[in-house]
Amino acid sequence: MSAEHRQRQVEIRPHPLGSSVEVTDYVGPWVVSMSWAPNQDRAAGPSSVLITFDDEGWADEHNAESERGITSGTLRRVEAVLVSATAAVREILAPVLNLLLADYQTALADLGTHPLADDRDAYYAALYRAWHALTTHGDRTPNKTLAAQLNLSPETVRTQLKKARKRAAEQGSK
Repeated sequence: MSAEHRQRQVEIRPHPLGSSVEVTDYVGPWVVSMSWAPNQDRAAGPSSVLITFDDEGWADEHNAESERGITSGTLRRVEAVLVSATAAVREILAPVLNLLLADYQTALADLGTHPLADDRDAYYAALYRAWHALTTHGDRTPNKTLAAQLNLSPETVRTQLKKARKRAAEQGSK
């Protein structure tokens, strides 16, 4: 089987914390499997990479390559595949990430229209939606991001998020 007949495969798997993404690509007789974990920053590249030899259907000359193992030349070609796959994942997920960004911006707007003293339920619901959008988008410090946006301390945001999560759980059980 020649490399021309094998195409990159992208699989997006739903997950409660976000979607995991798996990409399989090929470098000669080598299969490169890459995965992005849920809530991982998709621009950072995959969280795991597995390189295996695909001996099925390859001519005997490639078996010599598998006996040598992965060479520095193979790794250089794999690096190009990683860069390309990361760009493809960003492009594929761009509409999803744009929706999450819109959710975050809407939630922030709701936070401004529902001050804590006026409508606690609406405030906590909007705070939770904003936090969820940030974490799903891959923000590694959502509490600090929210604190900066709301002009609050990270500790205050953390305390309010505990209340927001508790209220969200109570709403879900009703």
